[in-house]
Amino acid sequence: LRSINIPKTVTQIGQSAFANCIHLTKIKLPEGVTKLSDGLFLGCSNLKDVTYSSKLDTMEFHVFAQCTSLEKITIPKSVKYVAGIAWVDCTNLQTLEYHSEKIWWTQNTGCPNVSNIIIGDEVQEIEQMAFYEYEALRTLTIPANVKKLEREIFYGCNMRSLYMESMTPPETDGCL
Repeated sequence: LRSINIPKTVTQIGQSAFANCIHLTKIKLPEGVTKLSDGLFLGCSNLKDVTYSSKLDTMEFHVFAQCTSLEKITIPKSVKYVAGIAWVDCTNLQTLEYHSEKIWWTQNTGCPNVSNIIIGDEVQEIEQMAFYEYEALRTLTIPANVKKLEREIFYGCNMRSLYMESMTPPETDGCL
């Protein structure tokens, strides 16, 4: 399976629907799809480009797990929840871009090349251990709109520089 043309009328795609489609490189999801189901693209080792619906609100477990060609994941503004280990073992993943109101702890181990995290102005909260073991992450800028930082957000990272754009420090519940 190299390409998929999903009709505009589709609003749900079942769990693991495209799992292990190793030749799939690109997919555009219809506007009615609000959830990326459990394991939807699990093991799609050549997947490089995903176009989301503007109504996407949920990303479940293992959505992009083992998508070893994926270099960037963008979390759109419409997303209200990202489950743990959503993109575990994405060995070539370099950039995460967040436009959601919150950044969740996703425990995405096996992503040794994440060195660029872009936090959009929409983000207001960063959850505990959000950037867990992103060993290549060296620098991060936290926009002024972020009001809450939970503890240990940089657990297992090798951070060297942290820039805070806010004049008033965000609320925290412990050591960053």
